[in-house]
Amino acid sequence: PGLRRSSSGWMSASDSGMMQAMAEATHGLFRVAPTDKDLHAVFATFFESSKSPDMLPIDGGRFQADSSIEEVNIVASKENAGVQVSLEDPDGQRHSADKPGTGIRWMPAAGFDLITVPKPKPGTWKLLSTSGQSKAYIVTDLGIATDTINADLPANTEPLVNAWLSRDGVVVTQKEILASTQFLAEVKRPDGRITKVSLFDNADPGDKIAGDGIYAGSLDVYLPGAHELRLIARNPTFERSVIRYFNVLPPAPGTTPPVAEPPVADTPAPTPTPEVTPTPEPEQQAADTLDDTPPPAPEKTEEPLNLWVALGVFELDKETPNAG
Repeated sequence: PGLRRSSSGWMSASDSGMMQAMAEATHGLFRVAPTDKDLHAVFATFFESSKSPDMLPIDGGRFQADSSIEEVNIVASKENAGVQVSLEDPDGQRHSADKPGTGIRWMPAAGFDLITVPKPKPGTWKLLSTSGQSKAYIVTDLGIATDTINADLPANTEPLVNAWLSRDGVVVTQKEILASTQFLAEVKRPDGRITKVSLFDNADPGDKIAGDGIYAGSLDVYLPGAHELRLIARNPTFERSVIRYFNVLPPAPGTTPPVAEPPVADTPAPTPTPEVTPTPEPEQQAADTLDDTPPPAPEKTEEPLNLWVALGVFELDKETPNAG
């Protein structure tokens, strides 16, 4: 569902129940933006859900660019309109809205800056003076793909997720690439906690064929509410990520309520080694899947990222007094 603003401001909290019911009925997303500066993050969530763009993980403001990236689009969150964001390239040169550098497009707004860098120089880039969660969307022929869809799931299940590297729509199976690539699933739960699960391609329960380039792992889903699933592939020379969103439905009346917080620590991502196969648990049952049959990598039709349009229209609308 969309967002609406009246002359008295954004919709009141009394509409939240109706909007959430509409989202659940249509298998859509419902997000609350408490203030104007939170709106760009909500629009980015809708963009990710509808377009499933390839992304770069950003850690501490840093992200790793590689030679296969044609373009990177950065949404740099900031505390207020007075903050000046800068971007440092691998050579140590700093770029800003006032001095963006050759070919770089820069749109400053109250709560974020939108930056586009064509053919970014390979290496580590760093965002400075940002706050909150920034995003980096890319156009590339090498991405991480998944058959996991945005869906509603019942509580107390163990859904299976699959992920693989895709180059021009074909699953990457080269051992020299996969041997040094880690696959990881990060789940952000409604309580804000992030749990991590390593994915493997070793014919463990859940992974159908060893060595086919498709990595699998199961999640522990028990807390009702909105979840964010981030699938990550990390290699010494590149990083890729993609995000999916799903809602965990509360148990039906008369059924067992969600279990209490399990005393299990987050699973660290081990260094992948082709010769080592983790021993499966003897009592492990087959996991439910978010999508019954993992297909081969889908053909991906490249479209220009319309993030400039989405966030630009939002920013213009926000500044228009009589916007409806």
